Amino acid sequence: MGRPKQLLPLNSRPNGTPAIRRCLDTIISSGIEDAVVVLADFPEETKRILNALFGLPFRTAVNGLPGSDMAGSVRAGLREIAMPSCAFSHGQSAWHGLPGAGETGPAVLVFPADQPLVSAGSIRTLLKEHVKNPRNILVPFFEGRRGHPALFPWELIAGVFSGSCLRDIIRDNPGRVGLVETGDIGVVLDMDTPADYRRVLGILERA
Repeated sequence: MGRPKQLLPLNSRPNGTPAIRRCLDTIISSGIEDAVVVLADFPEETKRILNALFGLPFRTAVNGLPGSDMAGSVRAGLREIAMPSCAFSHGQSAWHGLPGAGETGPAVLVFPADQPLVSAGSIRTLLKEHVKNPRNILVPFFEGRRGHPALFPWELIAGVFSGSCLRDIIRDNPGRVGLVETGDIGVVLDMDTPADYRRVLGILERA
């Protein structure tokens, strides 16, 4: 697609809003307070991403393992978090501090940076559900399909340090997985292929 998908412009202009900036804007708008953007160890790409996010509040972590899965980025982000009450974005995405974490228990929201159509309302729905069920992994749902971003209690997501991936953590804790209907197609739309990207652009143009 000509550039890292996190930097793809979300309109027909080459200098349009990059996907990752829209993702981070969404997380901030939801009320999450502490964002950690996880970057690959590629200096030129990192510079472009930091330029795309200029002016927004966030911290950074570096995943120094090229080609690692999402768990590698999660580990890098978790190491950056001083207090375990954050949200996080994978592959040049973000983690963020959850409002009220002191009352409900610490949790982490993992937000892939190639899902720019997720709404702030969907994140707020997850946060409200977390208040009611703080021990659960919360997975957004749209018309029968699981999506992203997912919210993990700290005690469970820490399993990535023992070699588990996020899918393993969900599989191994079936009684603690809550599916949260969002009514938001954005939770199931990523940009893995040019066709995916065109679909996202089409939805934005019709909005």
